[in-house]
Amino acid sequence: MKRFLIILLIVLDICTISCNYNPKSISLKYVDNITIKLLYFSPKMKKVTKKKDMEEIINFLNTLDYNATKQVNTTEPLLSIEVEGELNCSLIFVDNLVKINGTWYEINDNTLIELRNIYNNLQYDEVLISLLEYNNYNKEN
Repeated sequence: MKRFLIILLIVLDICTISCNYNPKSISLKYVDNITIKLLYFSPKMKKVTKKKDMEEIINFLNTLDYNATKQVNTTEPLLSIEVEGELNCSLIFVDNLVKINGTWYEINDNTLIELRNIYNNLQYDEVLISLLEYNNYNKEN
């Protein structure tokens, strides 16, 4: 019985370790598309579906230095990224902070500039976000 309990505890520990979400763990094989929304001035978005472009975005996100923080006093979000597929993940960027699936992290001050450059270089239709959708988005986040 003791042996069984020890094995069970080891298995549970392994499951806990492997299930912890790491912001640097986004894998392209679990992603169908990525939507990037610019949420300032006139809000707009691009839905990214090409593997090469999604890989560029994922590689960028995986190379960021994420430092967990308890920061919650923020201004309105400036940019959001929604990863959809087998992996569903939401990243909301505010200045040098990012909220990933409910947890806040500090990031480099230049991250938003670099993401904006990636967005501008994407060759997809740019869709304006309606005021109603924008207001609903801000209420949810």
